Amino acid sequence: MTKELKKIRAQFPIFNNRPDLVYLDTSASSQTPQVVLDELSKMYTMHYSNVHRGVHQLTGESTSKLEASRKIVQAFINAAHKHEIVFNSGCTSGINTIAHSLIKPQLQAGDVIVLSILEHHSNIVPWQIIAKSTGATIKWIDCDEDGTLDQAQYQQYLQQGNVKVVAITGQSNVLGVRPPLQKMVDQAHEHGAFVLVDAAQLAPHAVVDVRTLQCDALVASGHKLYGPTGVGFLYVAQKHHKNIKPIVGGGNMIGEVEKDHYTLADMPACLEPGTPPFTEIVALGTALHWMQEHQFSDWEQYEKKLVEHAYAQLNQIDEVQIMGPKTPAKNHGSVSFTIKDIHAHDVTDLLGQQNICLRAGHHCAQPLHDCFSITASSRMSFGIYNSLEDVDKCVEGMKEIIKGFRD
Repeated sequence: MTKELKKIRAQFPIFNNRPDLVYLDTSASSQTPQVVLDELSKMYTMHYSNVHRGVHQLTGESTSKLEASRKIVQAFINAAHKHEIVFNSGCTSGINTIAHSLIKPQLQAGDVIVLSILEHHSNIVPWQIIAKSTGATIKWIDCDEDGTLDQAQYQQYLQQGNVKVVAITGQSNVLGVRPPLQKMVDQAHEHGAFVLVDAAQLAPHAVVDVRTLQCDALVASGHKLYGPTGVGFLYVAQKHHKNIKPIVGGGNMIGEVEKDHYTLADMPACLEPGTPPFTEIVALGTALHWMQEHQFSDWEQYEKKLVEHAYAQLNQIDEVQIMGPKTPAKNHGSVSFTIKDIHAHDVTDLLGQQNICLRAGHHCAQPLHDCFSITASSRMSFGIYNSLEDVDKCVEGMKEIIKGFRD
């Protein structure tokens, strides 16, 4: 383990408190550095007061810190305007907000929503609900064994007309592949479609620039960005703000309320009803600032080494079958696999008993697993704190499990 990696790991209390821990489950939730935990503590012990309410000093401090976090998010994804950033509980909330408050009022029977087979359930189920209530149709972009999306099929859908929405992941949480986002966004816009990008897995691993990408909406979750749970953000391009019709009402999202009517506040307040998780929002800003202290280019190069090492080690085991790309070049952040005659849950349970943490199941991507005719897989996913030794320990543990099942 390099000195730099040791320095990074030392910033995460869980590794200091559990030195034998091998955590390879970052795609589900990243661990949290001390600086973020300190910010949470500071908010509760020094600055705690409800935001956007009152005029006393504490509420001024907490409101200022929340709005400072909004600016950090704006810079993190290079949004043009601060008011394009909406805070919420995470990707699921953001996608549902777009589906119900922006897209649903514009859909009718015969309209088409395009999804890819790579999608997480949070970018599937909201659209299924919307399609059922509006009469719209969902069409799926298939992928090959490498996880490459069928671009000819995508083009065919667009050319047939009536595609109103394209909802696409930036990076698969199972296969680690990245669709050609820029190309797909540009093509969708040529046919007048709205594009939402699920950046839950992309944002922790690559630079996201919404002004270059020109997507209409984008979502990300704090607990995958080395931040707290229960908080995330939604980006909505300013040109769509006039069409937003919030479906959740309450405090903060209004201009005025009288007995017989109400008026909406401007963006982003109209999509932030009630008391927000302001302590977590401030800590999310701290997490993103901390991430930007580590060059993405350096982290991506190191991550490539982790993925390459995982492929090399796993490919030496005859019983292991890696899902998706046959080579590591197309893989980013996570490696999913099956072991012949051993259920994924058994693998991760037995590894867990050795303090080695992986994920098992369909990873909230059941249609993708159905496409591969697999009920469940094991997933090894990486964070900024992982080492080559983590991979080695995991693989050695797997070899022992396989040997035990053989015997």
